[in-house]
Amino acid sequence: MFGVTIFLPIHLVYQYKVMYVYKRLLGFLIPSLVPLFCLDHSLEPSASTRKLLLNGIMIKTLNNVLDRSRHVYYGWWLFFAACLIMFSSGTAGVSLTSLFVKPVTEEFGWSRGLISGAISLGTFMGGLVAPFIGRIIDQKGARVILTVGCLMQGISLIGLSMTRNIWSLYLCICLARVNFSSLVIVGAPTAVSNWFVAKRAKLLSFLIIADRVSMATLSPLAQWMIITAGWRVAWSVLGSICIIIGVIPAFVLIRRAPEDYGLLPDGVRKNSTMQDQDAYQSPSGKTDELSFTDALKTRALWILMAVQFMVGMVATGLGIHRIPYLSDRGIDESSLSGILILIAVGMILGAYFWATLTTKLRGNIVISMNLFGMAFTVLFLMNVNSAELAYIYAFLDGLMISGSQTLMLVVMANYFGRGILGRIRGITTPVWNAGFALGPLFAGLVYDFNDSYTFAFITFIVLAFVAGILASGAQKPKVY
Repeated sequence: MFGVTIFLPIHLVYQYKVMYVYKRLLGFLIPSLVPLFCLDHSLEPSASTRKLLLNGIMIKTLNNVLDRSRHVYYGWWLFFAACLIMFSSGTAGVSLTSLFVKPVTEEFGWSRGLISGAISLGTFMGGLVAPFIGRIIDQKGARVILTVGCLMQGISLIGLSMTRNIWSLYLCICLARVNFSSLVIVGAPTAVSNWFVAKRAKLLSFLIIADRVSMATLSPLAQWMIITAGWRVAWSVLGSICIIIGVIPAFVLIRRAPEDYGLLPDGVRKNSTMQDQDAYQSPSGKTDELSFTDALKTRALWILMAVQFMVGMVATGLGIHRIPYLSDRGIDESSLSGILILIAVGMILGAYFWATLTTKLRGNIVISMNLFGMAFTVLFLMNVNSAELAYIYAFLDGLMISGSQTLMLVVMANYFGRGILGRIRGITTPVWNAGFALGPLFAGLVYDFNDSYTFAFITFIVLAFVAGILASGAQKPKVY
């Protein structure tokens, strides 16, 4: 009896506390769960859905949450998913891959040119796939494309941890690069561009930032694992991260276009002025944007494609070989992950800075400024001989390389519009990937023959400078 008298009140208080915490937890989770169950927030959820969410309690709270959630534009959920996808895709980026070049070559005795060839081949194959990916995204949306891309990229990286011979290395690297350089790189920016117009430049810069945050956080983790547990464990962990963080958001949250669900880009309301609605016409409706056929006839498109090829060659050539080069220059291994972190910090700041600058100046002029800065950065790299100079170079490199990638995404979207953006990226990505493929292979072969990167880096300086001159002539096409 004494036990009942003492412990029953304690039990009741405990139950009350549990129910209180449970209710508060549901109040926090419901705003996140509602968009997953009901994309069109103008529709009330069914009684069965309410029961699933609340298990028979807090119906009033659900109604209040629904009232609030109707005011959240679904594009923000899609943008959040795209950021997670870009973060996960960074596991196959050239900067992280560069950490594995020396350990793999030292274990198997393969040359740097041979390793670079695998990266180049995979990137080139991604370029061949990209036109088909762009057309599918325009017609069906990026949901399935991004889901498959993240899943296959993760599986490929895990496969790299089991590499025993050169053919298995080529197979896994090629598969990872195909998914990274076509499915993900085409899909995520296109999905965001279809849901946003006025905020497009800044949001695309944040997509690039998400990729750079991946580089900043995963580079020291990968370097630590390579040193302590070996490169096989590091690749296995990176593959698992890609699958866990990328696949679920891609499948659950990615959608084709706001018009499919009775919405307008940027969350513009249907009852807004007719002038505002005309600025956000559906890709399938009336529009003042260029048709795909007309876009192919513009001078700007072909100039930008040539610039993309040269920029791709410089960016990826440096991305794969800068860490081995700095190691050859006497920079110790403990500093290499710090260098990658500084590159990532520069990329984060650069992506936002250059995208914001496009709202103040013409896009082609901003691209030219960026590419002249890139040429100077490569020249600076050639004179690095200490850890302190390496850190300065790393920040400058991130500032310029990230800017070039962001600017191409923003300018292409602004020049050619939402309706044909998937197809535009589908034909420009192969050209970009051709540069991505050639850059690492070229620099690797130069090193194998000369035991030096000097000629390769001089070539990169010239390419960046010429690309900057060309870009200045790529003015926005006029629509007649």
